[in-house]
Amino acid sequence: MTIGTKSVLFGAHQFLLHPIMIAVAWLRLFGPPLDPRLWFAFFLHDIGYIGCTDMDGASGERHPERGARVMRVLFGDKWGEFTLLHSRSYARACGRPVSQLCLADKLATAITPAWLYLPLACLTGEIGEYMRNTSTQHDDHFCSTIGARTGDVGVWFEELRDFNHLWIERSRNAAVSPAARGLNQESPSADRLSAPACGVVNFQPSFSEACGTRRCM
Repeated sequence: MTIGTKSVLFGAHQFLLHPIMIAVAWLRLFGPPLDPRLWFAFFLHDIGYIGCTDMDGASGERHPERGARVMRVLFGDKWGEFTLLHSRSYARACGRPVSQLCLADKLATAITPAWLYLPLACLTGEIGEYMRNTSTQHDDHFCSTIGARTGDVGVWFEELRDFNHLWIERSRNAAVSPAARGLNQESPSADRLSAPACGVVNFQPSFSEACGTRRCM
């Protein structure tokens, strides 16, 4: 069983717990998630981790694509890209803004109790990859200055929480007005790895919006 599959089944991206925490995070950030399509996005955005041989490497970095394809088929292009761009690294590689789902995703991790998150992440072994990858600075990503370098998972998680809260606050302040800016352009390509990072798309497709052309990547 791959580490990505483990994470979805009983790890940090557990298929019931993580979506519920995202719903709580969405409520705090944007209000009640009344649109049922949001709930589909909450539950589908990380299904691409299934079968991945790593979490943040060449395999895991493309995990948003599977959930985005499903959302496109179900609800149209805007919802597909709303799901696709929940990943900061994927959005940066495409030169696109992240969606509001990204903010809720990061807050979900920050509000998950340590006594719950850490045993799950340790059980799957993914905590080792997370700590290795955050021991050095990469762009504006989280870098653990103490926990990752000392091997203290508790300190590492507190540092991650603090970073996520700060990043969310900065991103909310820079968010554009509620509109699908950038989400109707050509579909992102994972090949544009050197594209610059953008801001945050303050975007939630309207509940009454008709589904557009349903294309898969």
